[in-house]
Amino acid sequence: MSTPLQFHIFLPSYILGYIVDNQTKPRIDSDLFLSKATTSQIVEVILSFYPYFRFTQNAQEDHELLLKIFIEMVAPRLNNITIPLGRKTDYVQAELGYPIHDAQPSIRWINSSADIDAKRIESFNDHCLVNLKNGQYRLAAENLREFVKKYKYLNHNEIDEIIGAQDDINETFHEVGGNLRDAQTSIEIIQLRLLELDLSPTSVQGLEGQLRLAKISFKSLQKTFEVVTQDFGLIQALCDYHKEISSKHRDGQN
Repeated sequence: MSTPLQFHIFLPSYILGYIVDNQTKPRIDSDLFLSKATTSQIVEVILSFYPYFRFTQNAQEDHELLLKIFIEMVAPRLNNITIPLGRKTDYVQAELGYPIHDAQPSIRWINSSADIDAKRIESFNDHCLVNLKNGQYRLAAENLREFVKKYKYLNHNEIDEIIGAQDDINETFHEVGGNLRDAQTSIEIIQLRLLELDLSPTSVQGLEGQLRLAKISFKSLQKTFEVVTQDFGLIQALCDYHKEISSKHRDGQN
């Protein structure tokens, strides 16, 4: 399992009205856009890059908050797109100058500036979340350790991502466990059939071949189940540990 790469992004076509030329390539002038765009247009462009954001009514009416998000999080990404030559619809598909990981976080509600820390969000998404989504849980644990060294604790959005990984690995755990059980059942059935007294040599040979294959499959599933069990335990430990650290942080503030 790996996180897909994103090579394009869909933007409202009116963004092309803010293109300026420089010595290297045409680019979208973020300052010009912000000086003329309506609040709804600013929100729409933000959501083009961060579709998991959800703005409360209070946030949608907070112009300073929207400017902060746009300047810190959207403007740098606008500089990364290749300007399309033409358009025929209300939205244009712009090519990214370099691909980005398409590890979509869970829905994040935004009500005030306290809900947004651009550097923190990007750091968590680029280093921790991508490995959680890819199933690289040991690497994710190392990244989380470095992340907490800097930010002291995980907030509820970040913990929710670990819980999401926990749900994924739990599903895999039960799926592999079920396959392992079925493989053992197949072995037992074949062994019972081999005990029948009226089997022909050809039937015995066929059943013994099936038994060998069933045992190979069982051993392979055993190894997979062991890995999944270790991952399951790690994710559970990460979830419990970071909930505890977060709780201590909240208690220290009270």
